[in-house]
Amino acid sequence: MEFFNKLLESTEMIDDPRTAPEEIDANLREMAWLNRRLGGWPALRCHARPVLSRCRRPARVLELACGGGDLLRALVDMAHERNIPLTAVGLDRHPRVIANAEVACRGYTEIGVMHADAFAPPFADGSFDLVVLANFLHHLPPERAVEMLHIAVRLSRDTVIITDLRRSPLAYHGFRLLAPLAGFSPMTRYDGCLSIRRAYTPAELHHLARKACLPAWSITRHAFFRLAMVLPGGG
Repeated sequence: MEFFNKLLESTEMIDDPRTAPEEIDANLREMAWLNRRLGGWPALRCHARPVLSRCRRPARVLELACGGGDLLRALVDMAHERNIPLTAVGLDRHPRVIANAEVACRGYTEIGVMHADAFAPPFADGSFDLVVLANFLHHLPPERAVEMLHIAVRLSRDTVIITDLRRSPLAYHGFRLLAPLAGFSPMTRYDGCLSIRRAYTPAELHHLARKACLPAWSITRHAFFRLAMVLPGGG
């Protein structure tokens, strides 16, 4: 995974403490649009639906690095449609990001959000039925990604679902054309291109899973250059 060695000096604006709050606000709104329209939510829904259907009631869900909380809200809405009782927690270490999630999730009594580091989550092993990592793994170099896999599996008693972008020249150039046409903010344009360049391929995710000594996993390609990796929980 030599590509990471070349890109580690580049920092996404969402990870830069100097980024202005209003830029973060705009980026989170645009990320929610991209998740809804360009594959993020459909990829998660495909794998989350059967998990929630079989979980004990109420199902407990954790999203690590939850961003603006749009996927948590979508999960709750899906659970309502299927009469599945559910409680959810979103965790993010960025104070402005979690402030956005608090506002966005205010009307959802099933969702709680907290300011905390995904690498030090304040929960016991097996506290959740489903643990979700969405658009997060590509922020991490391989050794940290392996560590995150261990944390997610430890926290889940049933399933871990990881959704992310898939690195591809077509995805990169397609986004570069789409972003200005869609009127995306400079932050979303910059971070989107860098995210695609840093995203893992299916082969690289298989390598990470083997390095983490996981007992089982599956990796599925989805539309709009999205990937989903599903792991059994270990809690």
